[in-house]
Amino acid sequence: MGNDAAPGETGARALECAVIVAPLDTHRIVKRLMEAGFSDAQAETVTDVVREARVSDISDLVTKADLVASEARIEARISAVEPKISSVEAKISDAKADIIKWVIGLLFVQGGIVVSLIRLLPGGH
Repeated sequence: MGNDAAPGETGARALECAVIVAPLDTHRIVKRLMEAGFSDAQAETVTDVVREARVSDISDLVTKADLVASEARIEARISAVEPKISSVEAKISDAKADIIKWVIGLLFVQGGIVVSLIRLLPGGH
């Protein structure tokens, strides 16, 4: 059993990085591989690879605590942006109201121009 915590880490993070490995009967593995036709060197190499793979470095894996901390940072960023979004939405709403006012006003002006042009034509009432 080993401790793969980063140098200088103590406490909860160091405990989270501890590697717990069940015993591995390497002699039995070598014996089985040799019975299957592997040479002594091949069986030893395969067994070493299996043993090393079981005791891999897990210090770069994400823990639940890491996820909680990341979630808190993301939520803080979202909370910081939400007022800005609300402000932009209010500005868009104001701009939309202004556009509607202008369009309605222009429709009346255009209608007035059309009526005036019709009256100016010969035979217009």
